Amino acid sequence: MKAMGASIPEKGITQVGMSVYMPEKTPLYRVFELLKIEASRYNVPVLSSEVVGVWPVQVLIDVVRYYLKVENLDRSKVLEVALYEG
Repeated sequence: MKAMGASIPEKGITQVGMSVYMPEKTPLYRVFELLKIEASRYNVPVLSSEVVGVWPVQVLIDVVRYYLKVENLDRSKVLEVALYEG
């Protein structure tokens, strides 16, 4: 994993950029939660996030399971996966 910070004065914000090279070993929801914890230490809100590039479907399933508490979500319940593998 690599991370960097950059001030964007015209927007009045600081951006944190991260590259997660092995999301199956370092789940993205953990990375995001730790980022929010660190930001809150400085009373800084996390305003948004973005995805650059493509992610493995299992990574997205793990994020949905964590934040939405979906217990029975697996690859077979993702429409595009079902169409592709079906």
